[in-house]
Amino acid sequence: MSAVRVVFLGRLAKEDVSATLKKVPGIDLLVTEDFAQMLKALRGAEVLVTPDIRGDERKLLSDALRSSDRSVRWIQCLSAGYEGLVRHGLPEDVVLTNQGGAVGPAVAEQAMALLLALARRLPEAVAAKPRHEWDHSYTGNITALEGRNLAVIGFGHIGKEIAKRARAFEMTVLGVSRSGTNHPLAHEMHPVTELRTVLARAEAIVVAAPQTHETLKLIGAAELAVCKPETLFVNVSRGGLVDTAALTEALQKRRIAGAGLDVTEPEPLPPDHPLWDCPNLIITPHVAGGVSKKSRARILKVVAENFARYLAGKPVEHVVR
Repeated sequence: MSAVRVVFLGRLAKEDVSATLKKVPGIDLLVTEDFAQMLKALRGAEVLVTPDIRGDERKLLSDALRSSDRSVRWIQCLSAGYEGLVRHGLPEDVVLTNQGGAVGPAVAEQAMALLLALARRLPEAVAAKPRHEWDHSYTGNITALEGRNLAVIGFGHIGKEIAKRARAFEMTVLGVSRSGTNHPLAHEMHPVTELRTVLARAEAIVVAAPQTHETLKLIGAAELAVCKPETLFVNVSRGGLVDTAALTEALQKRRIAGAGLDVTEPEPLPPDHPLWDCPNLIITPHVAGGVSKKSRARILKVVAENFARYLAGKPVEHVVR
C-alpha cells in the first residue's frame, strides 16, 4: 500500500505538529513554509493539515481544491475556527475536522481576562504607571463581575469553558445556542431566536459562537440597542459576528460600558479605523487561542488520534463539515 501524502502548512505549532506527524507510519509528509508553497504541494496530496486561513487565500484554496487534478479528501484544521476554510465552499467529498476544543480553556481565560480588566479598570492603572501617578480618579468606576448576568453567545467547547469560569466568579450564566438545549454549566439556556431578550437582561456578554453564514453580524445595532448601559461586551470568536460600525457607535456614545475585543472586522484593524479611539475599549491582536503547553498537547493528541483513525479506515473525529 502506498504512503498517504500529507501536506502541512506550518503556521501554527510548526515544530510540534511536524514532529507528531513524522511519527505517524504510512504517510509521506511535506511541510510547507508558506501558502504559495502549500498550494503547489497539494497536487497529489490526500490530506491537508493547516490552521484556518484568511484574506485572499480563502478563495485561492477553494479553487485549488475544486480543480480537476486535486485529490485532497481530508483537511485537519489546527484552529478552533474554520470560517476561512469554508468561506468559498469545499468539495462535497472533502471532510473537514478541527481541533475539538483544544484551545477552549485558553480562549476562555482570555475572555475572563478582558471582562476583569474592563470591570476593574485596569487600562487606567496601566496608563498611570508611566506617569508615576498614584491615580484614584477612576476608582469610583471600578465594578465587579460577581452578581452579573453573563450572556454566553455560542455554547460549544469554548462557551462551556467560559461558563465554567464565570460560575466561579458567581456570575449567572445565560447561554445562547442554536437550539437552546439545557446544559448543567448554564443557569439558563435560550435559543438564538431569543437573543435580544437575553441581551437585554445581561450586564456582561461574551461572543463565542463560530462564524457561519447564519452568524454573520449576529450582533448589530438592534442587538446593541437593547443592552444595558453597564454592559461589558467581549468577543473572542470572529470579528464578523459583530457589526463593527454599530459597536463603534455604541462605544462612542457610551451606550455600553466597555468592550474587549480579541477579534475585529476587518482584521488586522487598520491604523486609521475609528474603533481604535473608542473609550473604554481593549483590543488584543487575535491571541486568545495562544497555545499553552496544555493546549498544544491537546492539539497534538487530536492530530495523532485522527491520523490513526484515518489510516485504519475509521471515521475521523471532530468533524465540522
